[in-house]
Amino acid sequence: MSTMRLRELGGAIRSAKMVYVYVPYNLTEEEAQEGKEAESTEHGVWLAVPRSTARMVIEDAKEHEIEEITARMERGELFIGDGP
Repeated sequence: MSTMRLRELGGAIRSAKMVYVYVPYNLTEEEAQEGKEAESTEHGVWLAVPRSTARMVIEDAKEHEIEEITARMERGELFIGDGP
């Protein structure tokens, strides 16, 4: 997955038809024991978010002095995060 500088990400948010943010989560020990895990216990979901919420990612990155975010644009849809 490629990275985008914050300014580039802002432009991508403006031009995207839909914006998705990857939200990772881990299985509980009980779920893992029941065989719900594949090779790792880290899983996640892509959530569709409004542009205003996606802009919060940029603001948070600025606060933490992060210069690039993992993101990709596919067929007019923007995917922000480190998901599959």
